Amino acid sequence: MAIDANTEGGYKLYVQGGTLIAIGGLESGASLTQSCYSASWSKNTWYSMTVGNDVYAFKTPSSGGTTLVVSGVSEPTLKSGITTSGGISWFEGMLITDGSVSGGSSVTLTSYTGGNGGGPGGGGPGGGGRPSGW
Repeated sequence: MAIDANTEGGYKLYVQGGTLIAIGGLESGASLTQSCYSASWSKNTWYSMTVGNDVYAFKTPSSGGTTLVVSGVSEPTLKSGITTSGGISWFEGMLITDGSVSGGSSVTLTSYTGGNGGGPGGGGPGGGGRPSGW
């Protein structure tokens, strides 16, 4: 599971806004007030996610959960097999913001209904922007 809030300890995961990229699904019982979407993913592959005017490029790990969950202030678009250059590198080069993205194939997104948990998204308010402080 990509994001685990420790429900067995009495905690709960809330997705209420901003930008989310989670490989492996969300914890069971997550509260989603912002629409979330899921897609299948391939190992060791570069993807781009566009939300409004923001573009995020990320590389998937060599192992992990089966579900990719994404969310943003508007419905994101996702491409696989992209090429990226420049930008700001995060997480030891696994995420790039403010770079150039080219190529790739469109990935179909479906409404995220839980998999590992969570309910349908409500399309509520959201934050957005870049991953400050990551």
